Amino acid sequence: MDEHAFAHDVLPGLLDLDAGPPDANLVAAYVDGALPEAERRALERRLRVDPEAMLLVRALRADRRRVKVRRAILAVAAVVVAAVGLTTLFTRRDDPSPAVGERLVAAAGRLRAEAPDLFEGFTPLSADELRGGDVARRGGGRVTWPVGVLLDEPTEVRYEAPTGATRVRLAIDGPAGRSVVEGANGRVETPPLRPGSYVVRMTALDALGAQEVRAAFVVLAPDAARRHLDALARIDAAGGDLAPLLRAHYAVRQALYREARAAAQAASPRAPDEARALLAHIERLAPGAP
Repeated sequence: MDEHAFAHDVLPGLLDLDAGPPDANLVAAYVDGALPEAERRALERRLRVDPEAMLLVRALRADRRRVKVRRAILAVAAVVVAAVGLTTLFTRRDDPSPAVGERLVAAAGRLRAEAPDLFEGFTPLSADELRGGDVARRGGGRVTWPVGVLLDEPTEVRYEAPTGATRVRLAIDGPAGRSVVEGANGRVETPPLRPGSYVVRMTALDALGAQEVRAAFVVLAPDAARRHLDALARIDAAGGDLAPLLRAHYAVRQALYREARAAAQAASPRAPDEARALLAHIERLAPGAP
């Protein structure tokens, strides 16, 4: 992303994070396609950098789709499950195997039919999506973890210091207010960060012309985390050689980058090319993921 795109698309959204969560009615109008053009663009800029706002959009979209298609999906699910079990898709060997990408798409379709509440709208990442994912950086610095969505409470912040800096100050804003810590080795321990949305501001303490670097992440409450764990367990229960790869695609879609990395690594022996592409994509988005 060049500086013009960052300044006009990403930075305004970052600066808006201090204003609190977006108005729910505004988000609902955006999901329904009824938002005026100027307001739509402003909200889309924020969605790129605000995980909490994006989660709200996803939830509203899922509700709209569920009302319209739930009955049809359940009817299709009954037919599909009766014809061929989910496990058969992963493990069948008597017919020639199609390309891995085609099998993944088919597997995701069966997951949507089998459990629409868990896999509504889920599709594997396309080749174009896997080639993307570069995250803008300012002044050479970057918060590398936590990023995205976390299923449990992190206890540290990892970062790459801005060019020329050896010490940084990290201001962490979250549900309990602001905490400020200093670091000098790329990693700072913190008290457990409880569920909620967070913004981290990193400032170099000993670099000329240092600029503030921002990052955002969400720690899920236990009930929301359980939903993702149920989806991952369902994928694993299907068994077969595609399960780790499909698990990785699901985790990336949900911004669960730690789970995505582990799944892609597990998929590497059977699908090395596909796993390599996933790992490269995850590295661009969350280079500090444990």
